[in-house]
Amino acid sequence: MPENNKIEPAVPERKKKTYKFQASVAELIQTHKYVKDGNETEFVAEAIRRYCAEIDGEKSLDIFYDRIAKLFRAELANSIGQLSHLEFKTAVETCKTNLMVGASLLEMTDAEMRELDNRAYALVRKHHGYIYLKDAIKDEQAFINGE
Repeated sequence: MPENNKIEPAVPERKKKTYKFQASVAELIQTHKYVKDGNETEFVAEAIRRYCAEIDGEKSLDIFYDRIAKLFRAELANSIGQLSHLEFKTAVETCKTNLMVGASLLEMTDAEMRELDNRAYALVRKHHGYIYLKDAIKDEQAFINGE
């Protein structure tokens, strides 16, 4: 490729503007221009871009807060639902264990196990998840006696 046909990178168009800064602002520029390798112009341009983005962001905060709040509420509701489901399953399994202990670990058929499952679900619902061994024994005695 001949040297005359070299592709030069595009340079953004620059417009010259002159601003007078208060002494305190000029000092801040001098002490912070290292952020852009000592180039004051690039530092001021970046500072203005960031400040404008902050202003635009503040205008949109209500929208962002609403979106974040909706996402948070949805995630929280989903997590609560999952935890509630797991807690209910754990309570049912605990109730089944207590019923089996209350029944003195009798050998059970599949039909009896299904009946035990159904009774465990009913007891967990009835007692709102609080099943104690002594209550399970009483419920088992009542079941055996046909009460």
